Amino acid sequence: MNSLIFNDASLPFLSNEDCLNNIDTFFEIIFYINEKNVNFNKVDEKLGGWNSYIYAEGFEFGKWLNQIDDIESSRLIKSVVANVPCPLIVNNNPIEDIIFSLKSDQDIEVTALGVASILNSYCVSFASSIHWKSNSIDVLKHWDDDGEIKIESTTVDNIFSLEQIDIFLHKIIETKKSNKDYLKTLDIKDNKEYPNIIFCTSALKNLTAISITTIDFKNIIYALDQLDLAIKQSNCLEDLIENSELNMSFESVETMKCAKHARKRWFKHPFLGDSLFELHVKNFQNGKRMHILADYHSKTVSIGYFGLHLSTVKY
Repeated sequence: MNSLIFNDASLPFLSNEDCLNNIDTFFEIIFYINEKNVNFNKVDEKLGGWNSYIYAEGFEFGKWLNQIDDIESSRLIKSVVANVPCPLIVNNNPIEDIIFSLKSDQDIEVTALGVASILNSYCVSFASSIHWKSNSIDVLKHWDDDGEIKIESTTVDNIFSLEQIDIFLHKIIETKKSNKDYLKTLDIKDNKEYPNIIFCTSALKNLTAISITTIDFKNIIYALDQLDLAIKQSNCLEDLIENSELNMSFESVETMKCAKHARKRWFKHPFLGDSLFELHVKNFQNGKRMHILADYHSKTVSIGYFGLHLSTVKY
């Protein structure tokens, strides 16, 4: 699912006017999926850069690009043109000797949709005709089986409007987060799914330990999701607890007065140096804890530790 394949059959538009009215949506879609590190690929190696496509009869890509009125739209589209190439999806053709056609019009060959169906990917189309203005597209697979032509029907998920992006990206993120190896992809900062969370090196090591169970993993993802969302609208601990719906608290006074227990709550923050991570989340099995540091000014939550309950005067 972590890829989109360009449906080149959705070009050209039927008219220059139709192209001018709809072309910007396609590039905005590509901008948003690129922001989420979703691969965008093409199948036809003969196609080059963005300015090499035939969008509509009489349509001049460069002229249009430099005359976009909306400043924000112009920024997004020019970012795509400059930074998002269209590489080949694979080096070896996965549909050799197979022909794919549109089910509603078998005269229209849709090779890209065929590749998407085999790779279980989505396709992205220009909204150039009724064929491509659908959340899914039915295609027919034609192949020769020892002299007998066989036909099989399949359906490919399709994106053609901005309204579908949030649903698609949500599926992508949920798929990534359902894999335990996802925790290995996290970095100290600037994680796409957790823009408001900072991970100490100690926490990253804890989260990728072999002792992390399947249940731990699910609870960790839930806690990170809640913290990332809640900190944006929280100004104090009470807000953070209410907005995140997580069970969390500081340590007891007695525990923090005892040096041997207190020092176990100190971890090296990647930007602040040694810092106290006294606040901890308790929504985990077997007494496990996630020690955090909330900054209500910068709207960030730093994770210092995840693992077994740290020692206290009573534990």
